[in-house]
Amino acid sequence: MTREQVTAAMIRLKRHAEDRGDIPPKCVVARDGGPSMDLLVYCERHDLSLDWVLLGKQPENRTDTKR
Repeated sequence: MTREQVTAAMIRLKRHAEDRGDIPPKCVVARDGGPSMDLLVYCERHDLSLDWVLLGKQPENRTDTKR
């Protein structure tokens, strides 16, 4: 991910967390370049799509997609 993509993801997470009275993960990218464990836990807790968090692609929630 580029620095700009990471910044955009952090902004999306901050807004999401503020709307829900929660705290966003401190980091979105792990040392190996994949999603951080904090991000994965946050997304699981809030049913968020990684595509939405990392890339800004809709839908926001995983349950909004057809399975």
